[in-house]
Amino acid sequence: MKRRALTYSLISATACLLLVAGLMTWWNTNFLGPDTFCDGALARSDVEAALEGKGRVTESASPDPSSYALRCEVARSSRFIDSPQPEFKVSFDPLSGAAVFQSRVWQSRGGMSLAREGLPAGATDRRAWLLLPSSCWKKIPARSAAIPFVTTELKEGSARPQALLRITQLAAQRVMERAGCPETPASSEAAVDAAPAPEKKKETDPQRVCGIPGFTLPKEVLLPGSVELGTERTTSAKGKARLCELHLRGKNHPGVTLSISDNKDVVAAVQKEDPAITLGETEILTCSDGELYVGLWANDSYKDAFLDNPSKGGSPRSDVFDDLVTTLATSQAEARGWHGCGS
Repeated sequence: MKRRALTYSLISATACLLLVAGLMTWWNTNFLGPDTFCDGALARSDVEAALEGKGRVTESASPDPSSYALRCEVARSSRFIDSPQPEFKVSFDPLSGAAVFQSRVWQSRGGMSLAREGLPAGATDRRAWLLLPSSCWKKIPARSAAIPFVTTELKEGSARPQALLRITQLAAQRVMERAGCPETPASSEAAVDAAPAPEKKKETDPQRVCGIPGFTLPKEVLLPGSVELGTERTTSAKGKARLCELHLRGKNHPGVTLSISDNKDVVAAVQKEDPAITLGETEILTCSDGELYVGLWANDSYKDAFLDNPSKGGSPRSDVFDDLVTTLATSQAEARGWHGCGS
C-alpha cells in the first residue's frame, strides 16, 4: 500500500512539473505558435528578429484580408517580465513626398541604414520606411499630394535596423500584391541589402561639410556664439538616398539635415508634394542624365536661435538656404558627371 501511494505521489509530482513546464513554455516561447503574422505577410522568424527578447509573440491588431491598406500590430508578452515588452506597428501610410527627409517624426536620419538595392527604404533602430514605386501610385487611392509609403514603428525597446527594414519590405510586398501593382518583387527578392548606419558622429570639417569635398556652409547659416559647427553623421553614399545630420553647437541642440537622392521615385514623390506643406527647402535639378533631389530641414532649436537674435531678422534668410541647396545640388550633379542641368 505504501509503495502504491508513493507511486501515485511520484506520478502526481511529475504531472505537476510537466504542467508547469508546459505553461512556462507556452507563456515564454512561441512553441506551437503561428508560423506567419499579418495575414501571412510576415514569417515568424522575421517577427522574432524584429522583437528581440523573450516572450510569446502575439498579433494584437490584424489587417483586413480584403484590403491593400495593411495595418498590423505584433508584440511580445511574458508572464515573467514586468517591464514593457517590444511591439511594432507596420502599416500602409500615405505621407507627403519628403516626409521621411524633412519632418520632426523621422529623427536620427543621419544614422539610418538605407537600402542599396530595390525600392527606396531606410531604417533606424526604432522606425523604418519604404516608398512604393511610382508605377503603383495610381493603383492606390490617396488624398491629394499624398504618396504611398509603408512604415514600421517599434513602440518599446530597439531592434537592428535591418530587421525592421525586412518587416517593412515584406509588408510592402503584400500591399503591392493586393493593390495589383505591376512591380511586385518575389519574396526572395525582399532580402535586406542595406548600407550599414555610421557608428558615431564625427567633427564637421568646415571645408568638407557632410564629407563632401569643397562643400562649405555660408556664414549666414551660423550665429557666432549661438549656432556654430559641431559634429555630423552621414549615411553611406551607396544607398538610394544620402542623408547628413549636422549637430550644431548651441542651446537645445540646433541641427540641420541635408538629403540627396537621384532615385526616380524619390524625385517624383518630392515633385508631387504640395508647396504649401513643405517643411524645408527643396531643389530638383533636371539634367540631361537624370534628375536630382536635394533637401534641407532645420529643427526647432535652430529656428529658435534666430528668433532669439533680432539682429539676424528673426530667421535665417530663405535666400541663403535656397543658395545652399542649389549649390549642393549643382556640386552633386557635377560629381556624377551629369551635364545640361537646370532647376
